[in-house]
Amino acid sequence: MTDGPLQVAGQVLSTKRVGAYHHLTLVAPGVPERLFYMYLPAESFRMANPERGAPPLLLPAAKYFTVGVPFTPADLDASLNALACHHTQMSPEAVQRIRAGSARVWNGKVAFVPASLATKGDDLFR
Repeated sequence: MTDGPLQVAGQVLSTKRVGAYHHLTLVAPGVPERLFYMYLPAESFRMANPERGAPPLLLPAAKYFTVGVPFTPADLDASLNALACHHTQMSPEAVQRIRAGSARVWNGKVAFVPASLATKGDDLFR
């Protein structure tokens, strides 16, 4: 184990301009083959704080959420029960709004943005 950043030689497989950014596809030892980013849906921010309106951060466009992993009603219940650990950060009213609207907002899937734009599907490990 190292005490600082690890630098390894890698290979650029492809580059693509995406808006104002450049998307690079790299391969290097120790870099996972599949990398995903998860965001809370914008509507979940509005449920917690309806007065705020728009989320306090920039979310990717919906077209980039190409991986959706399904979950069961029991999974949703467990996640909502986990809100109890945030009781000092949210009002009881905010928790109730989140509990009431989560099934509709999540719609049975957790959406992910893959680091590789070609990745689609419903499984993070395939």
